[in-house]
Amino acid sequence: MRKIVLILTAIIGGSILGNLLALVAAAGIDASYGRSVTGGEWKFNLPNFLYAVFIGLLCGGFAGLIFKQKGWIIGGAAHILPGVVVFAIGFMNFSQNAPAIFSPNAWLWLVVGLVPAMLSGHFISNQYTEETGESDYIPLIPVGVRWHWLWLCFPLLIFLFFIAGSVRFLINLFFIEWQIIFRPSFWIIGIIGLPLIEGFLYLTLSLPITGWCALLSTLTPRDKNNRVPVKKRLLRILLIVIGIPLLLLLLWSINLWILDLFITNGFKIV
Repeated sequence: MRKIVLILTAIIGGSILGNLLALVAAAGIDASYGRSVTGGEWKFNLPNFLYAVFIGLLCGGFAGLIFKQKGWIIGGAAHILPGVVVFAIGFMNFSQNAPAIFSPNAWLWLVVGLVPAMLSGHFISNQYTEETGESDYIPLIPVGVRWHWLWLCFPLLIFLFFIAGSVRFLINLFFIEWQIIFRPSFWIIGIIGLPLIEGFLYLTLSLPITGWCALLSTLTPRDKNNRVPVKKRLLRILLIVIGIPLLLLLLWSINLWILDLFITNGFKIV
């Protein structure tokens, strides 16, 4: 009975938390375009594809973190739960609006996010061994973090915002490189300037991930011999949660300026 309750908690909790935090990822994707492009009618486009993938990753990840076993099943179940609920409601209350519930667009994105949800759930659940409950790898969530550090969840949301939005920059980098090959007039710019452009685009993704890992590492409990002084620990945390987001805002502006520059020169950007 206890295991059944835990399974239901993992599926329902993972689904709720995953979809809620995916809104932060959607905001980051929208910000990279400078307008609202995710959700709505769920059109067939890149922003909604990225949004669906992030929903799957987050739902599966939280479900696997809660149950810690059979993550690929629990993660997949947590991801499709909203679709099952909507389908049930639409089936019981069939009306003029019901056809929209059964439209291909509404279900395509559920399928797109299913594989990421299963992989995320499997990876997170494998952080723990069934026999000992100890971590096989470096824990994604530090164990034993004091309650007064819970406010750091907000900086983690900021990092999620930038990670989601920066994916678009990386995809456009490949589009730009491909188009430069067929434009001899841009070959010099490609040879000289492209490495610098690549650096800016990759930093937008790597910095929040690095900050995330550094923050979790700082919060991870240590033994008495390796314990960091409180003041030094607090300064390190403030540097991560304030300094990195400010630097990311600057890089974000530079990336948008770079994309606009290529657009004005006739390059296609997604």
